[in-house]
Amino acid sequence: MKKNDTLKLIVITGGVGAGKTTFTGKIVSHLQSAGITITGFLARGNETAVEPRSGYFLTDIASGDGYLLCSSNVAPVQVSTGKYYFFPGVIDWGNKLLENGLKNSAEVMVMDEIGPLELIQHQGWRPVLDMIVSIYRGTLILVIRESLLGEFAGQFTITPALILNPSFQDIDASCRQVIKIINPNLP
Repeated sequence: MKKNDTLKLIVITGGVGAGKTTFTGKIVSHLQSAGITITGFLARGNETAVEPRSGYFLTDIASGDGYLLCSSNVAPVQVSTGKYYFFPGVIDWGNKLLENGLKNSAEVMVMDEIGPLELIQHQGWRPVLDMIVSIYRGTLILVIRESLLGEFAGQFTITPALILNPSFQDIDASCRQVIKIINPNLP
């Protein structure tokens, strides 16, 4: 894959349940408040105080629309990894969000998260991720589980401009760092 020198990559990482999505959501809100155009999605766990996480909802950052992406409580579908069964129509919907972001030249694209489905099975968001890494000219925020960072680095030649871990970084300082990467001229 040809190296893309115009892409600025920010990685948000941590272990399972470390708060990566919550942290990413706070950064997204801060960027939106600063008037930065963002496309992409967040994958929020659907858990309750009584029931452990049994799946994820995929939410469009721009519109707030969302769908059940995967579940551990459904009959097997075509795509699965670990205990989760993924809904191919929702994967297609997420990929279309990202493709539209490329066409509309969003300043920032967010993918929460890149996991075994993309890095091991080369499914899920992988085809659009390959396209984004090749041609996108903005800032890409990827959420990647800490245990998969080596796998990601082995498959992509891009060096992150910033790596954040919600277990160790302050959200306000992180937002300032992200804004400086996106646009050094913003306050």
